[in-house]
Amino acid sequence: MPASYAQERLWFVDQLEGGSTQYIIQSAYRLKGVLDNQALERALNAIVDRHEVLRSRLQEEGGSISQVIEGGCGVPVNYTNLTALNPATQMSRIEVLLREDAEHTFDLARDTLLRVRVCVLGIDDHVMSFDMHHIVSDGWSLAVLASEFCQLYAAFCHGATSPLAALPVQYGDYAVWQRNWLTKDLVAKQLAFWNGYLDGLPQAHRLPLDRQRQPRQTYRGRRNLGALDAKLVGGIHVLCQRYGATPFMLLETAFAIALGWYAREKDIVVGMPIAGRLNEEVESLIGLFVNTLVIRTEVDLEADFETLLSANRASILDALNNQHVPFEAIVEAIKPKRSLAHTPLFQVLFNMNGRTVGSVALPDLTMEPIWRSEEVSKFDLELNATEHNGVIQLVWIYNVDLFDAGTIESLAGSFETLLRAVVSDPGQRILDLPLVDAEQRERVLVMGEGPVGALPEVCLVHEAFERSVRQSPTAVAARMDKVSLTYAELDAKANQLAHYLGSIGLGRGTRVGIYLHRSIEQLIGVLGVLKAGGMYVPLEPSHPQERTSYIIKDAGIELVLVEQSLVSKIPLGGFDILTMDGASNSAQWLGEYPSTAPVASEVQDSDAAYILYTSGSTGRPKGVEVPHRSAWNYLEHAAQSYLPDGLSGAVVSSPLCFDATLTTFLAPLFVARPMVILTDDATTLDALGEYLFGAESWLFKITPAHLDALQQKQVVGRRSERAHVIVIGGEQLSAATLLDWQELLPQATFVNEYGPTETVVGCSTYTVAPGTARTCLTGRTAVPIGQAIRNTQLRVLNAAMQPQPVNCAGELYIGGAGVAAGYVNLAQETQAKFLADPYGQDGSQRLYRTGDLVRWLADGNLEFLGRTDDQVKIRGYRIELGEIEGQLRQVPGVTEAAVLMSTGAGLNEDARLMAYIVAEGVEASMSMQERAEFGARCRARLSEMLPDYMVPSAFVVLDAMPLTPNGKLDRKALPALSADFTSLDSYVAPVNTTEARLCAIWESLLRVERVGTYDHFFDLGGHSLLALRLLSRIRNEFGVELSLSALFESPTVASLAQQLVGEAQSPLPSIEKRDDDEELPLSFAQKRLWFLSQLGEASAAYHIPAALR
Repeated sequence: MPASYAQERLWFVDQLEGGSTQYIIQSAYRLKGVLDNQALERALNAIVDRHEVLRSRLQEEGGSISQVIEGGCGVPVNYTNLTALNPATQMSRIEVLLREDAEHTFDLARDTLLRVRVCVLGIDDHVMSFDMHHIVSDGWSLAVLASEFCQLYAAFCHGATSPLAALPVQYGDYAVWQRNWLTKDLVAKQLAFWNGYLDGLPQAHRLPLDRQRQPRQTYRGRRNLGALDAKLVGGIHVLCQRYGATPFMLLETAFAIALGWYAREKDIVVGMPIAGRLNEEVESLIGLFVNTLVIRTEVDLEADFETLLSANRASILDALNNQHVPFEAIVEAIKPKRSLAHTPLFQVLFNMNGRTVGSVALPDLTMEPIWRSEEVSKFDLELNATEHNGVIQLVWIYNVDLFDAGTIESLAGSFETLLRAVVSDPGQRILDLPLVDAEQRERVLVMGEGPVGALPEVCLVHEAFERSVRQSPTAVAARMDKVSLTYAELDAKANQLAHYLGSIGLGRGTRVGIYLHRSIEQLIGVLGVLKAGGMYVPLEPSHPQERTSYIIKDAGIELVLVEQSLVSKIPLGGFDILTMDGASNSAQWLGEYPSTAPVASEVQDSDAAYILYTSGSTGRPKGVEVPHRSAWNYLEHAAQSYLPDGLSGAVVSSPLCFDATLTTFLAPLFVARPMVILTDDATTLDALGEYLFGAESWLFKITPAHLDALQQKQVVGRRSERAHVIVIGGEQLSAATLLDWQELLPQATFVNEYGPTETVVGCSTYTVAPGTARTCLTGRTAVPIGQAIRNTQLRVLNAAMQPQPVNCAGELYIGGAGVAAGYVNLAQETQAKFLADPYGQDGSQRLYRTGDLVRWLADGNLEFLGRTDDQVKIRGYRIELGEIEGQLRQVPGVTEAAVLMSTGAGLNEDARLMAYIVAEGVEASMSMQERAEFGARCRARLSEMLPDYMVPSAFVVLDAMPLTPNGKLDRKALPALSADFTSLDSYVAPVNTTEARLCAIWESLLRVERVGTYDHFFDLGGHSLLALRLLSRIRNEFGVELSLSALFESPTVASLAQQLVGEAQSPLPSIEKRDDDEELPLSFAQKRLWFLSQLGEASAAYHIPAALR
């Protein structure tokens, strides 16, 4: 007898997981009163006799799955006596027993797929539990089982016979009917709908996870209980009547909106189970009838709820009109990218139960359902709604290896708040629907407030340095190689430069370029410019000349401080130059100018201290103008927080054009501490390593990419007990990286610092002090970015500038003393990015709109999630992909361009830029060699225009860019590059006989003309049944038994061939001679044929005739 389509899918999953517990359905009941054990056992046996499916076994032969029905057999009851325990211990023990039962797998080919346990708590108190495999049951079946048990138990207690009418059909009849009824035409028609409906479906949801997704689903779940009160439920029913919708439709629409806000995703995909009992005859059957549909909701933030509900109602009805195709057939038709880490097509499920089991009165007994706190979580998240007595009970089931309880509680609270707003005014825009109530709103706003720190009346950076000069004139200020300057000497040199600038008419508001390698001369230049009342503009010697020329012109630079060796690289004209050679160690340099402080200029702390250029989306860099007061607030924080007593000083190891350098370059000057400036050449990384593992403790400011590079280069086996302060910034910090460095430097304090250039280096920090428990980071992908620094406000807002709840993704807006003045010569962009703070005290405060997606964690720390735009970071440098794309379009022959970043296996590992281009007149016949040569020309051109960190690592010439249905570039459809950037779509022939034999099997099974060694089984059309046949062919061809999981883990010919010849192979055991007196069992094939022979009259169907002459 064939298995149903749903049974085939679950059998496949069971084989894939090696006997999984995820599809064990458990129900438990508290029995209060006198229990009649004999009546209980008779009732259970009658149910098993009545429903053939409970006596079925599943077996596979030749790639087909069939049901085998065993004869009458009772179900054993496992009695467990807990009467010796006190009540609290009894319930704890029951929780353990139920968990153990739920974790005890079934052998689908051998076991009875129903288990029963009765725990005896007292003479009139019991707990009864049922465990069934989902392959023979579903949620509806639980209600059937409970109902029939109650009726049979009551009858048997009174000595009566079964009151149940005979079943009209059995589950096996349904399975046969299903295969006959689902004709090719019907299936094709409905699959055509699903192919169109699910076209372009996201591979997985984008809900922020609290822990990194594991390579395999873990199914460890927990439940969160809630309820919608009668008043709210009444309002829901009124709306449903008004709009012709069901409560399911309204609740699912609200659920999709909540998910959309939390995930920052408009395309919301949710699974919806349906009973699948289309015929009246099967309503009273136990069995697997449930089917799962996929509901796709497009959350338009500008639409009102009424409009979205109407659209979603139509979408759900369309899905229901095409519900007859089994879910597994839809999966095979859609061919989503398969992963062991999550379910295909959807990972979030919403269910509204129609049948429930409440408290039931039996003879001398009451039976009431009970629930475990732990659950099997088949999906990442599941919401079950059940209406009972005017109240809707909500059960949230979530995977504990992905989500914290606080995250689900926050989502549940937002769901209810949203529903109340909808019932109050369904005409509201989705954008205006609140996710937090007034109390939660105030809480999240307070979470973003940094500590208040007193600021002087006038905050000038150079005056803070002069304060240190007065306090510690003889202390060393800066050292590089063999040259060092005390604070007094550094002050004198800076004063001489300031006097010189004044003598040539450069003072307040003057913009001076610093075109120097990392050196003490840089420091003199910066301080001299500030003392003269000007602002400095870093120019990086390693950047292309054209970029430097643009910055000089855009910033209006009047003077460039330069090394003699770099003069030839400057496009002279329109500004003066001053060579700085010898400034740090020659008395003759500007020796004619006074070394005393210049006459105080009229500079105010609202004047700019510096302009720093970052990547711009228009194809040109943009200058950020930072006032003294903003810089002062950060530098004072850094000096007080990062330079405790006991540190030898700071180590400067990054360029001046990188704003993070200010932490070690200027902050030490606020507290009269020394800095060591490392040479700006290939030895920097080695020198940095020597200081990290040297004899003294230092302040470092480095990027995660530096940490990764150091770890790979030289620190293996090294360890230091120095009490460094290591401030890490510039890009997202991997938790694994930090944990590795904690092992190497156990006494160091690590500070993960976040902040864009527009808010001065850092505005939030997360500190990991020595001895911090590793558990706070274990399981996390990234280190949180922490809490606001002094005089700073962090706002996590949605598109309507409304505060987002805890654990909900939103865009970060930053306010406070550190906000920059704006962009140079870009008034429109300044207006768009620097906004009035709607939550400020007097309306004068401004917020910088970062474009960064973040969320509040329950502990009050911020977590970085990504970007709202095409901005990325490489090696700590902020890059607008649009700038690279703009430069690419200027390359002769390029008509279209797109650039993506690939992060490889980790957050910082192997981060690369990848360019996709369409060449003028390109044809599909263009050879790979010609495409490679064109890409090389593009690379050469970009190298002349952009810094090396902005030049893509790979260039792919496409025939055309992939587009979305509305004609926009579909970045998700751009072809992925392999780790070694080999050519795309290239055939790789097998290199040995194993690969050749596998290619031949694939070509036969998949019906494709040619299979290469790096082709992917599922991308070529493979699915679950073909996978079974493939493994069967491998077993026959190679005599090797591979598991389904081996195919998922090694889905290419090359990787599967390695499995066959490597340690993973498991050859079939050899057949051993039996003992002569040993009882002979039937083989599985013989059992099946014997069973078939018992079903009817003697048949010749299985006779094998042969004649010999």
